Amino acid sequence: MGGSKQDFWSRSKKQSYQQMSPWLRRAFLYGESCLPADEYKHWVRGIDAQLDALEKAVVKWAREFPIGT
Repeated sequence: MGGSKQDFWSRSKKQSYQQMSPWLRRAFLYGESCLPADEYKHWVRGIDAQLDALEKAVVKWAREFPIGT
C-alpha cells in the first residue's frame, strides 16, 4: 500500500500496533516508512520505548531506505 501512496490504510492501523504479532509489527514498522519523513519520525519517537532491538534495527533501516524512494 505504501509503495502505491495508499497510506490511509496504514495510518488507520497505527493505533493497533501493539496488538500485532512480532513479525507483523516489524513489517508494519517498515511499511510505515511510506509516510512523510516527519510523520514517521514523530510516530516512531512515540513508541521507541516499546520497541525491541530487532524492531529498532528495522526502524533504522526504514529511515535509511524508506518505501517509495
